[in-house]
Amino acid sequence: MAGQKDDTGTLCIKEPPAFTVKPDNREVKEGSTVSLKSAFTGTAPLAVKWFREEKEISTGGSYLIKKDALSSTLELHSVKPSDSAKFTCQVSNDAGKVDCTAVLIVKEPPTISLKLAPSRLVKTGQPLTLFCKVEDSHGLSVKWFRNGCEIISNYRQLVRFSNSVASLEVIDSSVDDCGEYVCVASSAAGSNHCSCTVTVKEPPAFVRPLRSATLVKGCDIVLEGRVSGSSPFEIHCSHNGEPIQNDRRHYIHFEKDTITLMVSKCEAGDAGKYQCTVTNEVGEISSSFHISLKEPPSFVLRLEDLTYQVGSEVFLKCMLTGSLPMEVSWVKDNCELKEDEHIKMSYEAKTAVLNLKNTQKTHKPPQFLVKLPPNTFVKQRKSHRFECKTNSATSIKICWYKNDQKLTVEDNYNIGFSDSTAYLKLLTTSVEDNGVYTCEAYNDTGNASCSSVLTVQEPPSFIKMPEILEVVKGKDGSLHCELYGTPPFQVNWYKEKRALKENHKYCMVSEGASAALHIMELDMTDAGLYECRVTNNVGSNTCHAIVNLREPPSFVQKLTEQSIRAGQQLTLTAKVKGSEPITVSWVQNKDHILRDGENRTISYLNGEATLTVPTADHTTSGKYTCQLRNDSGQAECVSLVTVLEPAAIVDYPETLNVMSGDSAALEVSVSGSAELKPRWFKDNRELSTSTKLKMSFSNKVMGLKIQPADKADTGVYKLEIQNSIGKASCNIKLSVSGQYSSHL
Repeated sequence: MAGQKDDTGTLCIKEPPAFTVKPDNREVKEGSTVSLKSAFTGTAPLAVKWFREEKEISTGGSYLIKKDALSSTLELHSVKPSDSAKFTCQVSNDAGKVDCTAVLIVKEPPTISLKLAPSRLVKTGQPLTLFCKVEDSHGLSVKWFRNGCEIISNYRQLVRFSNSVASLEVIDSSVDDCGEYVCVASSAAGSNHCSCTVTVKEPPAFVRPLRSATLVKGCDIVLEGRVSGSSPFEIHCSHNGEPIQNDRRHYIHFEKDTITLMVSKCEAGDAGKYQCTVTNEVGEISSSFHISLKEPPSFVLRLEDLTYQVGSEVFLKCMLTGSLPMEVSWVKDNCELKEDEHIKMSYEAKTAVLNLKNTQKTHKPPQFLVKLPPNTFVKQRKSHRFECKTNSATSIKICWYKNDQKLTVEDNYNIGFSDSTAYLKLLTTSVEDNGVYTCEAYNDTGNASCSSVLTVQEPPSFIKMPEILEVVKGKDGSLHCELYGTPPFQVNWYKEKRALKENHKYCMVSEGASAALHIMELDMTDAGLYECRVTNNVGSNTCHAIVNLREPPSFVQKLTEQSIRAGQQLTLTAKVKGSEPITVSWVQNKDHILRDGENRTISYLNGEATLTVPTADHTTSGKYTCQLRNDSGQAECVSLVTVLEPAAIVDYPETLNVMSGDSAALEVSVSGSAELKPRWFKDNRELSTSTKLKMSFSNKVMGLKIQPADKADTGVYKLEIQNSIGKASCNIKLSVSGQYSSHL
């Protein structure tokens, strides 16, 4: 035997890299932060590189690469659609290299390529069409809003979205359609919107046009007309085609809805055709009318005093000017003359002639041309003057009597006779002055008298006025007032200056010193300003009262359905109107009456009812009803609230041991809002249902059943669940004891 020699060496076995966790494909919204994570094994040192498409990337800009011994994460911050790409993680050592790929898709919110015009002006009655162009994307929805309220298609408003064009058409525009219109385009990646302020105006129209008139020369022309439509208006007036400007004689005024044209001291040149034109932003209207002038009669040649001998023939002549036709009469000593054999009258070419034949000197007995009125009513403590007129002031004497007792000038009386007019003035009056007053005129040929019964009265006044009346719709209401003064009274009622008549709607009662207006079954048209006007022989008085109809509560802006994440704040707001006080109640799921609490705030202020839950959880979900009540009625509206919870693992076994040939049931309790999507993995390889593998989900329990299990099924099983809010995962280590026989 030649001998033996031993030698030793070191054998190093290097393990090539292998991925234990690969990055998932991701679909995210623009602006999100994305993390692509990988985990691996292998002999150190391990070199890790990240690639976008085929180009290596490093930390900088929107990229941040994190590394440790057996994992690496690529973070992308504030991603944009341009960041969509295939990202590759490559791990290498001396024994080899391996890579894995994940695809990132950044969803882009809808883009509005053609926006709404900033503003639109539309005339009432015309159609309104708004449209914008939205670049189509998957799952796109389009909604229209006016002043924050969603617009739903109906017989007047048509909402369409076709061929990337979103349109809203209002068939017959009215003033109520004014407001801010917003088109909102939404998708899973976000939303975008554009808006337009729409103003609907009514063109001008004459409710009462200015009307033609015939006026006397020298007087003032005052013409009025009323218009309707949307202000502001421009008012233009013309005369025979020439515009009228405001000056010392012409004045054009417009206030509220009334146009006034004034021409002071009209002249012959002011006659003719006038036109008034009213213009606003959406139209104009004109009204034409004529002004004709009449000239009052006047003397060109007046009568002159004449002296003639008794028995001679007398001619009296005067010449006139003025608009025809004219009536001419002759008067002697305040007595109108009539034609007879001694008196002849003629009128031709505006010349009047009186021919007196065989004139004689005569005296006539007194005669009253203007007598005292049969009855005279005077307000107490006021002065009063009785007047009457005789046929001549020549050789006539006057006497005044009260109840057949001759009156003389004293402290309370003034008596006079001038220019054929006799008068008696009472400097102040009281009830003691009541009686029959007589004026007697006499001369040497006879006498005449006239009388008037004087009654001194107190004018009406109000002791008690009607108060503001607030009535529930459908009920009766009454306005009462108490009067003072001298009866009888005449009582009239008015609403908004319109006289009321007794009918099935109004019942008017006036007895003695009280008056009442009863209004039956009040409705909205009965609300307003009422006036009671009381009159007697010596005066009148008025008082006013307001009737308000108590309005039942209603919603100006109703609740809307809401979906929020767990932990966020829930705010439900409704805008209401109606007569105060209004009681606001909140009910959850029909029978749970809500009150202020630690996690709930309820308020009602300035017509806005608000329910706030600072931190929402699963108990917050449900149907919320806002109820309104006052003494005129009630109303309610509903909001369906959904609280979205992210997917979460509640309970799971960390390890599970079974015998080969038995079934292995992996069960995990989960929570979260629907729809929960499960994925099972074994050693990072996704599993799918087969004859051996059964996956189930019932009562919030995710199950994976392996039947029968063998040793090859040993490994780490991972459950990953995901919903629209988030995702979660857990690992279960399964050990199968016994014979090795098959593979998953």
